[in-house]
Amino acid sequence: MGSLERVDSLDALLAKHHVDLTAREMLRELDAALTAVPAASDTLSAGEIEFLRTHAGEGVGEVLDQWSSVA
Repeated sequence: MGSLERVDSLDALLAKHHVDLTAREMLRELDAALTAVPAASDTLSAGEIEFLRTHAGEGVGEVLDQWSSVA
């Protein structure tokens, strides 16, 4: 699916739910909101990682392993 098709699909979804924004307006607002979120500055502690491995569900170990190798 091309980017124009995605925008059209998002416009259709917003209209279906009576959201008074275009896809482009919504994406601009989302971009502004995400820009305000500070980047993670601390790594997870060993206890936090173990808790996530135990409680976060299937596949979390692989995600944590990939994240740890990048971080």
